[in-house]
Formats: sequence, structure tokens, C-alpha cells
Amino acid sequence: MASEIPAERRDPPRIPSAVYLACYSMLGVLLVYALVVRWFRPVVLEDPIQVEPARVAQIQQQIDPNVATWAELARLPGIGEALAKRIVTYRSEQQALIAGSGGDAAVVFRSPEDLAAVRGIGPKTVERLRPHLHFPAAVSP
Repeated sequence: MASEIPAERRDPPRIPSAVYLACYSMLGVLLVYALVVRWFRPVVLEDPIQVEPARVAQIQQQIDPNVATWAELARLPGIGEALAKRIVTYRSEQQALIAGSGGDAAVVFRSPEDLAAVRGIGPKTVERLRPHLHFPAAVSP
């Protein structure tokens, strides 16, 4: 009886080194070709787009704290997740109180200073948030 090696333990067939050499040679030629083409035909933007700084300032999004989610509020400078959730909780509580008295329940914050009523927000935070906030227009009675 000759000892035979089971099929799963046999070594896989070896790939000749000439195949590797041919593959690496073709890849090298393609790389050199791509570099030469890019050298003689560079990509050039003729008219770059000009962006005016004043326009960028107008495009920046301002958040209305009366309708913003806590995730949106958390993106504001100096406002983390905990403080954003506290603002939303305060807003919900005030909306319930205002709705109970027959007022306009949608608007709790009419100016940046109204945010100072939330625990953890002081005058410095209000000033830092001022350019990032948007409030509804004042309604005349």
C-alpha cells in the first residue's frame, strides 16, 4: 500500500514566474503610458469659479431655535448635545404652558436673549450664538 496524500492537503499548482513577469510588465507599461499622456495633456481649468466672501456669509445657514431639532442645535458653537436637549425640553415645556393659556405655542424664542432662560446659557453664549440664529419676524397686534 502506497501512502497517498489526501486531496485537501496537496499543494495547489504553482503559477510560473513568467506569468508574473508578464503581468507586472504590462502594468508598468500602462502606468508609464498614463503618466506620459498626463504630462503632454494636463488638465487645466481655464476659468476658475470666483466666490465672493460676502455671498458666502449670506449662504451660511441660520437656525430657528423654535423649530430646530436637538441635533441641529448641537452643531452651534458652544452648544453640545446635553445643552441642545435642554433647549428642546425648555421649548416643549414653554409651548405647553403657552398653549394652555391660549397663546401662540409655536414661538417661544423671539430673540437671542430669550435663550438665556435655559439653564446653562449665559450672556457670552448668547452673543456667540447670535449670528447663527434666525427668529420669526415680530407680529404686530
